[in-house]
Amino acid sequence: MIKKLVIDNYKLFEHIELNDLARVNIFTGDNNSGKSTILEAILFAFVDLGSLARGLRKFSGIVYRPELNEISRLFYNDAKNKFLVKAMYDNNKVLELLFEKNYEPTLGQLLVLNDQRSPQNAVNFNNANWQPYCRYVSTWDSKVYTWEHVIDMGTTQIRSNTRPSVLPNIIFIKCNQLLQSYYPEFNELIKQNKKPELLELVQKFDARITSLETNGFEFLIGYDDGKPMKPLRYLGDGINNIVCIASVIMLAENSICLIDEIEVGVYYKKFPELIKCIDELCNKYNVQLFITTHSSDVITYVNNFTDGAVFKLNPKFKEGYIRRGIKEISELIADGDVDVR
Repeated sequence: MIKKLVIDNYKLFEHIELNDLARVNIFTGDNNSGKSTILEAILFAFVDLGSLARGLRKFSGIVYRPELNEISRLFYNDAKNKFLVKAMYDNNKVLELLFEKNYEPTLGQLLVLNDQRSPQNAVNFNNANWQPYCRYVSTWDSKVYTWEHVIDMGTTQIRSNTRPSVLPNIIFIKCNQLLQSYYPEFNELIKQNKKPELLELVQKFDARITSLETNGFEFLIGYDDGKPMKPLRYLGDGINNIVCIASVIMLAENSICLIDEIEVGVYYKKFPELIKCIDELCNKYNVQLFITTHSSDVITYVNNFTDGAVFKLNPKFKEGYIRRGIKEISELIADGDVDVR
């Protein structure tokens, strides 16, 4: 698991160090305090951006337009030339991301297009044909594995080497944009024989559901009313989010999940059960979670996690945040002070 996260010069963070991370990490705070930004920074460090435009759309919902110089908005105060994300693991391995604008590559540098991996497609870098340009370098395990992109900001084309297969995978979902951002690989769940477990979990939130199937690209839900099965997307946001959250944790075995606004659509009386289910799945599949929330109801039940921490973000705090562990949250609840947002 990641035990420490360092972010430099990314969006509103000039520098922040998040220490003593737990299996489940919940970020709360006012609007524009940096909750989602932390998830984005982690995503940048781990994910294969196929292209810069697709990567930007994945977590910010914008369409990249070079003429507006939107890449500058990723940097603290628009002025910095580099941002850094560093994740330190409990086994002493380190994942480090460096994103650099105004990068000048070595002339003759051998790189290949991100969608053309074969050696015959390799080209020598020609400075005259690649301006302006950025560089995205992800380094894993003490510079043993390096994954590099050089990005033509005029065309958003990318030249890159191959993503190291040892680089941990990551899944990011926005619960307020679920259908647009991510939907689980249902066929993979079935292949791993995890559908019965998912059905049992879903029935805890809606006992009327009797069956869970797939038509090859989405889940179908069956009720005890004898009517034809319905696509999951036809149902409410709450049950969609619950199924999606449970599915991605099952699929992210030995890896990381990022969940933005976990409370969306979920009835507040279901939070204790949801947290219990998430905790059991994370421990069973060895998944580390990073969650954002605006809900004090979620915080109220966070002591149901066996290994969790709440980070209240505020630039006025000395470190930029206050960390509270499970024991501290339990004491706040006992004292009636549960609004730790």
